[in-house]
Amino acid sequence: MQLFLAEVTILLVLQELLISYWLTKEQTHLYYKKLFAIIQLRLYQIISMKHIKNTSLAWFSIIEVLIAMFIFSLGLVSVYGLISSSLRVNNYNKHAIIASNLAREQIELVKNIRDTNYAKLKLWTALPNTWDLQTGYYKVFLENNNADIWLISSSSWDTSDITHNSTYKICLDTDKNYNYCDKITWDKTSTPYYKYLEVQETKDSSGNVIHDSYMIISKLVWYSYGQHEFEIKTLLSDWRRI
Repeated sequence: MQLFLAEVTILLVLQELLISYWLTKEQTHLYYKKLFAIIQLRLYQIISMKHIKNTSLAWFSIIEVLIAMFIFSLGLVSVYGLISSSLRVNNYNKHAIIASNLAREQIELVKNIRDTNYAKLKLWTALPNTWDLQTGYYKVFLENNNADIWLISSSSWDTSDITHNSTYKICLDTDKNYNYCDKITWDKTSTPYYKYLEVQETKDSSGNVIHDSYMIISKLVWYSYGQHEFEIKTLLSDWRRI
Protein backbone atom coordinates (compact mmCIF):
# COMPACT_ATOMS: atom_id res chain seq x y z
CA MET A 1 0.00 0.00 0.00
CA GLN A 2 2.76 2.42 0.92
CA LEU A 3 4.49 1.54 -2.35
CA PHE A 4 1.37 2.51 -4.31
CA LEU A 5 1.03 5.80 -2.44
CA ALA A 6 4.70 6.61 -3.00
CA GLU A 7 4.40 5.89 -6.72
CA VAL A 8 1.27 8.03 -7.02
CA THR A 9 2.97 10.88 -5.21
CA ILE A 10 6.06 10.68 -7.44
CA LEU A 11 3.96 10.56 -10.61
CA LEU A 12 1.89 13.55 -9.54
CA VAL A 13 5.01 15.56 -8.70
CA LEU A 14 6.48 14.71 -12.11
CA GLN A 15 3.23 15.78 -13.70
CA GLU A 16 3.34 19.14 -11.93
CA LEU A 17 6.95 19.68 -12.98
CA LEU A 18 6.02 19.03 -16.62
CA ILE A 19 3.13 21.49 -16.41
CA SER A 20 5.37 24.15 -14.87
CA TYR A 21 7.96 23.52 -17.60
CA TRP A 22 5.36 24.02 -20.34
CA LEU A 23 4.29 27.34 -18.84
CA THR A 24 7.76 28.81 -19.44
CA LYS A 25 8.22 27.53 -23.01
CA GLU A 26 6.86 28.77 -26.32
CA GLN A 27 6.89 25.25 -27.77
CA THR A 28 6.92 21.84 -26.14
CA HIS A 29 8.99 18.96 -27.49
CA LEU A 30 7.06 15.82 -28.45
CA TYR A 31 9.14 13.81 -25.97
CA TYR A 32 7.63 15.70 -23.01
CA LYS A 33 4.11 15.28 -24.36
CA LYS A 34 4.65 11.52 -24.58
CA LEU A 35 6.05 11.45 -21.04
CA PHE A 36 3.00 13.33 -19.75
CA ALA A 37 0.70 10.81 -21.47
CA ILE A 38 2.61 7.89 -19.92
CA ILE A 39 2.25 9.43 -16.44
CA GLN A 40 -1.49 9.89 -16.97
CA LEU A 41 -1.84 6.28 -18.12
CA ARG A 42 0.09 4.91 -15.14
CA LEU A 43 -1.99 6.92 -12.70
CA TYR A 44 -5.14 5.51 -14.27
CA GLN A 45 -3.76 1.97 -14.00
CA ILE A 46 -2.92 2.38 -10.32
CA ILE A 47 -6.32 3.82 -9.45
CA SER A 48 -8.12 1.13 -11.50
CA MET A 49 -6.33 -1.81 -9.86
CA LYS A 50 -8.75 -4.18 -8.14
CA HIS A 51 -6.33 -6.33 -6.20
CA ILE A 52 -5.29 -3.73 -3.59
CA LYS A 53 -5.56 -5.16 -0.10
CA ASN A 54 -7.86 -3.49 2.37
CA THR A 55 -9.76 -1.89 -0.48
CA SER A 56 -11.76 0.69 1.46
CA LEU A 57 -8.75 1.92 3.42
CA ALA A 58 -6.56 1.88 0.34
CA TRP A 59 -9.01 3.86 -1.76
CA PHE A 60 -9.52 6.31 1.08
CA SER A 61 -5.76 6.87 1.36
CA ILE A 62 -5.34 7.29 -2.40
CA ILE A 63 -8.25 9.74 -2.58
CA GLU A 64 -6.72 11.75 0.24
CA VAL A 65 -3.43 11.95 -1.63
CA LEU A 66 -5.15 12.89 -4.88
CA ILE A 67 -7.18 15.64 -3.22
CA ALA A 68 -4.10 17.01 -1.46
CA MET A 69 -2.06 16.93 -4.66
CA PHE A 70 -4.91 18.56 -6.60
CA ILE A 71 -5.08 21.43 -4.12
CA PHE A 72 -1.31 21.71 -4.21
CA SER A 73 -1.34 21.70 -8.02
CA LEU A 74 -3.81 24.59 -8.13
CA GLY A 75 -1.48 26.71 -6.06
CA LEU A 76 1.56 25.58 -8.03
CA VAL A 77 -0.04 26.34 -11.39
CA SER A 78 -1.06 29.80 -10.16
CA VAL A 79 2.46 30.56 -8.96
CA TYR A 80 4.05 29.33 -12.15
CA GLY A 81 1.47 31.27 -14.14
CA LEU A 82 2.60 34.46 -12.42
CA ILE A 83 6.25 33.56 -12.97
CA SER A 84 5.61 32.79 -16.63
CA SER A 85 3.74 36.07 -17.11
CA SER A 86 6.57 38.00 -15.44
CA LEU A 87 9.17 36.28 -17.63
CA ARG A 88 7.23 37.16 -20.77
CA VAL A 89 6.90 40.80 -19.76
CA ASN A 90 10.63 41.01 -19.03
CA ASN A 91 11.36 39.27 -22.32
CA TYR A 92 9.20 41.75 -24.24
CA ASN A 93 10.74 44.76 -22.50
CA LYS A 94 14.26 43.54 -23.31
CA HIS A 95 13.48 43.07 -26.99
CA ALA A 96 11.55 46.35 -27.18
CA ILE A 97 14.55 48.30 -25.85
CA ILE A 98 16.88 46.66 -28.37
CA ALA A 99 14.39 47.22 -31.19
CA SER A 100 13.93 50.90 -30.35
CA ASN A 101 17.70 51.47 -30.38
CA LEU A 102 18.11 49.68 -33.73
CA ALA A 103 15.23 51.68 -35.22
CA ARG A 104 16.74 54.97 -34.05
CA GLU A 105 20.10 53.93 -35.43
CA GLN A 106 18.61 53.46 -38.91
CA ILE A 107 17.22 56.99 -38.80
CA GLU A 108 20.56 58.43 -37.68
CA LEU A 109 22.45 56.56 -40.43
CA VAL A 110 20.18 58.05 -43.11
CA LYS A 111 20.64 61.53 -41.65
CA ASN A 112 24.39 60.90 -41.60
CA ILE A 113 24.32 60.09 -45.34
CA ARG A 114 22.42 63.32 -46.06
CA ASP A 115 24.80 65.44 -43.96
CA THR A 116 27.81 63.77 -45.58
CA ASN A 117 26.39 64.78 -48.95
CA TYR A 118 26.25 68.38 -47.76
CA ALA A 119 29.92 68.22 -46.73
CA LYS A 120 30.92 66.76 -50.13
CA LEU A 121 28.74 69.30 -52.02
CA LYS A 122 26.54 66.50 -53.42
CA LEU A 123 22.80 66.34 -53.91
CA TRP A 124 21.25 65.72 -50.51
CA THR A 125 19.43 62.59 -51.74
CA ALA A 126 22.59 60.97 -53.20
CA LEU A 127 23.23 57.44 -51.94
CA PRO A 128 26.73 55.88 -51.56
CA ASN A 129 26.49 52.96 -53.98
CA THR A 130 23.29 53.44 -55.97
CA TRP A 131 20.97 56.06 -57.41
CA ASP A 132 19.34 58.88 -55.46
CA LEU A 133 16.92 58.34 -52.61
CA GLN A 134 13.39 57.51 -53.76
CA THR A 135 10.26 55.91 -52.34
CA GLY A 136 10.63 52.23 -51.51
CA TYR A 137 12.05 49.78 -48.98
CA TYR A 138 15.71 49.84 -47.96
CA LYS A 139 18.34 48.04 -45.91
CA VAL A 140 20.48 50.43 -43.85
CA PHE A 141 23.79 49.30 -42.35
CA LEU A 142 27.40 50.14 -41.63
CA GLU A 143 29.99 49.13 -44.22
CA ASN A 144 33.60 49.67 -43.09
CA ASN A 145 32.34 52.14 -40.48
CA ASN A 146 30.49 54.13 -43.14
CA ALA A 147 26.71 54.38 -43.46
CA ASP A 148 25.29 52.59 -46.49
CA ILE A 149 21.78 52.03 -47.81
CA TRP A 150 20.46 49.58 -50.41
CA LEU A 151 17.15 49.74 -52.21
CA ILE A 152 15.37 46.38 -51.90
CA SER A 153 12.02 47.18 -53.48
CA SER A 154 10.58 50.33 -55.04
CA SER A 155 7.04 48.94 -55.06
CA SER A 156 4.60 48.09 -52.28
CA TRP A 157 4.84 44.64 -50.72
CA ASP A 158 3.33 42.80 -47.79
CA THR A 159 5.37 43.29 -44.62
CA SER A 160 2.85 41.60 -42.31
CA ASP A 161 4.98 38.46 -42.10
CA ILE A 162 8.52 39.73 -42.60
CA THR A 163 9.94 36.80 -40.60
CA HIS A 164 9.69 34.69 -43.77
CA ASN A 165 12.01 37.12 -45.57
CA SER A 166 15.61 36.38 -44.58
CA THR A 167 16.80 39.48 -46.48
CA TYR A 168 16.01 41.62 -43.46
CA LYS A 169 17.20 39.25 -40.71
CA ILE A 170 19.88 40.44 -38.27
CA CYS A 171 22.79 38.22 -37.15
CA LEU A 172 25.85 38.56 -34.94
CA ASP A 173 29.38 37.88 -36.18
CA THR A 174 32.13 36.23 -34.14
CA ASP A 175 32.95 39.59 -32.50
CA LYS A 176 29.28 40.05 -31.49
CA ASN A 177 28.82 42.89 -34.00
CA TYR A 178 25.42 42.89 -35.65
CA ASN A 179 24.55 43.27 -39.32
CA TYR A 180 22.23 41.76 -41.87
CA CYS A 181 22.83 38.02 -42.06
CA ASP A 182 23.71 38.14 -45.76
CA LYS A 183 26.41 40.74 -44.99
CA ILE A 184 28.28 38.41 -42.60
CA THR A 185 30.49 36.01 -44.52
CA TRP A 186 31.83 33.71 -41.81
CA ASP A 187 30.34 32.24 -38.64
CA LYS A 188 27.22 34.06 -37.53
CA THR A 189 24.62 33.78 -34.81
CA SER A 190 20.98 34.32 -35.64
CA THR A 191 18.88 36.86 -33.70
CA PRO A 192 15.08 37.27 -33.59
CA TYR A 193 15.28 40.73 -35.24
CA TYR A 194 14.37 41.90 -38.73
CA LYS A 195 14.75 45.53 -39.80
CA TYR A 196 14.15 47.74 -42.79
CA LEU A 197 13.53 51.36 -43.75
CA GLU A 198 10.53 52.57 -45.72
CA VAL A 199 10.66 55.88 -47.64
CA GLN A 200 7.37 57.59 -48.55
CA GLU A 201 6.45 60.81 -50.29
CA THR A 202 5.49 63.69 -48.04
CA LYS A 203 2.09 65.21 -48.78
CA ASP A 204 0.19 68.19 -47.43
CA SER A 205 -3.39 68.15 -46.17
CA SER A 206 -4.68 68.48 -49.75
CA GLY A 207 -2.72 65.47 -50.93
CA ASN A 208 -0.13 67.45 -52.87
CA VAL A 209 3.44 66.12 -52.83
CA ILE A 210 5.88 68.26 -50.85
CA HIS A 211 9.20 68.32 -52.67
CA ASP A 212 12.62 68.23 -51.00
CA SER A 213 11.35 66.01 -48.18
CA TYR A 214 10.52 62.36 -47.47
CA MET A 215 8.72 60.51 -44.70
CA ILE A 216 11.14 57.94 -43.23
CA ILE A 217 9.73 54.93 -41.37
CA SER A 218 12.26 52.81 -39.50
CA LYS A 219 10.78 49.45 -38.57
CA LEU A 220 11.93 46.53 -36.40
CA VAL A 221 10.17 43.18 -36.19
CA TRP A 222 11.04 40.37 -33.80
CA TYR A 223 9.57 37.00 -32.96
CA SER A 224 9.54 35.90 -29.33
CA TYR A 225 6.29 34.62 -27.78
CA GLY A 226 4.60 35.86 -30.96
CA GLN A 227 5.47 38.53 -33.52
CA HIS A 228 6.09 42.10 -32.33
CA GLU A 229 6.84 45.35 -34.13
CA PHE A 230 8.39 48.71 -33.34
CA GLU A 231 8.64 51.67 -35.68
CA ILE A 232 9.76 55.29 -35.69
CA LYS A 233 8.65 57.94 -38.19
CA THR A 234 10.52 61.11 -39.01
CA LEU A 235 10.68 63.74 -41.74
CA LEU A 236 13.90 63.83 -43.77
CA SER A 237 14.26 67.09 -45.68
CA ASP A 238 16.73 69.25 -47.53
CA TRP A 239 16.89 71.59 -44.56
CA ARG A 240 19.65 73.75 -46.02
CA ARG A 241 17.60 74.57 -49.06
CA ILE A 242 14.39 74.99 -47.09
